[in-house]
Amino acid sequence: MGEVTIRPARLPDDLAQISALYGEEALLHTENWPDDYRTDMGASLEEELSSASKDPATYLLVAEDDSRVVGVAAAHLRPKPTEGITRFDGSIMHVADLVVTANYRRRGVGLQLMQQLETWARDQGAATVTLNVHDQNSAARELYRRRGFRAVHVQMRKELT
Repeated sequence: MGEVTIRPARLPDDLAQISALYGEEALLHTENWPDDYRTDMGASLEEELSSASKDPATYLLVAEDDSRVVGVAAAHLRPKPTEGITRFDGSIMHVADLVVTANYRRRGVGLQLMQQLETWARDQGAATVTLNVHDQNSAARELYRRRGFRAVHVQMRKELT
């Protein structure tokens, strides 16, 4: 394992490796929280990534070690809300995904990806960053806490079937 570099994703070149990372993430989530996640990411993943990469409001990064993609992060820039009571002083960057392959976790790769996302968000004029994390994913929650995130809302769910 060498030095990890962070760079914008290059699609379609990185697509297969990014898809494999998403598959690894799905497996991790379904093994740990089977009531909340499914392993089948659907056939639309590649299509979603390809279309997202063409959207200027989306930022897709990879962490790379010796030409191997070992992490991926995706974020979307949203305009400042004009309705509701929630206070925002500008646009919002929402982190949609942060995935690091098992052998590279707890080595600062997620931190590097988050730092780069936040730099991009500032450069785009965003005032805040949001993300969702599973309540029981303590490793991810700790990473986000170290980056200065705080819990604001708790999403609750009830199955109807």
